Amino acid sequence: IKVGILHSLSGTMAISETSLKDTALMTINEINAAGGVLGKKLEPVVVDPASDWPLFAERTRQLLTKDKIAIKPKKKLRYLICNPNIQLYRT
Repeated sequence: IKVGILHSLSGTMAISETSLKDTALMTINEINAAGGVLGKKLEPVVVDPASDWPLFAERTRQLLTKDKIAIKPKKKLRYLICNPNIQLYRT
């Protein structure tokens, strides 16, 4: 089961978002060590939008189309930027 991790690992937002990525990966490792979800392992797909809002939208498209991942951004502003892509590729 692919899990998209969309956090800036470079640029101005990296200082706060790198730890979010690390926490997500740690959580995925713990879930996998306990047997996964419904017996399936989680596979993290990490993308770096580089603290650039247009790149957030592009990376969202990448996760939805190339990586075939369902995502829901956590932060309100990010959701507003990514949402047109989420709606476009909703299955």
